[in-house]
Amino acid sequence: SVVKRSPVARAFARALPCLLATLWVAAPLAPARAASDSASFGMLVSQYLSESEARDPLFAGSIGVHTYDDKLPDLSPSGVEASYRWERAWRARFAELSAERLSAGERADRQALLDSIDADLLESTTVRPYNTDPGIYTGAIGDAVYQLTGRDYAPLEQRLGDVAKRLPGIPDHVRAAEASLTHP
Repeated sequence: SVVKRSPVARAFARALPCLLATLWVAAPLAPARAASDSASFGMLVSQYLSESEARDPLFAGSIGVHTYDDKLPDLSPSGVEASYRWERAWRARFAELSAERLSAGERADRQALLDSIDADLLESTTVRPYNTDPGIYTGAIGDAVYQLTGRDYAPLEQRLGDVAKRLPGIPDHVRAAEASLTHP
């Protein structure tokens, strides 16, 4: 999902980059017989992370990826539904991988990815955060500016330029909240 997650989903999201970094460090240590499966899994994970960052620039910024600092996530009802469709598609891709052909570390990473996606999809149908939690929208608005001004990762002029590019998207977040919140 985009922006705000349950405590369980946030814990997975915080742990996931560490698990995936471990995968990249440990991949050369995997047995030679699994090299092609490891490469395929590694490429899938890399693609998943790249797409995750592009789909949710606030997530990307929170993990230190500043490629999308001039953009905001699509929190509109259609954008949120598109994110859930995207997650279901990725879940299917990871689930169809043969666990037996992956190393132990890759199996653990695959399961962590599946669990994270499952938690997010379960939350989407039970808690329905985009329909019930106004903090998702107000948090995204605050993070749109704070992530760029609260850390000194680039020259101030560049960061303020990205803030200026994000500001026109703020009314879209307000409209998304108005369209989505049914029981705040």
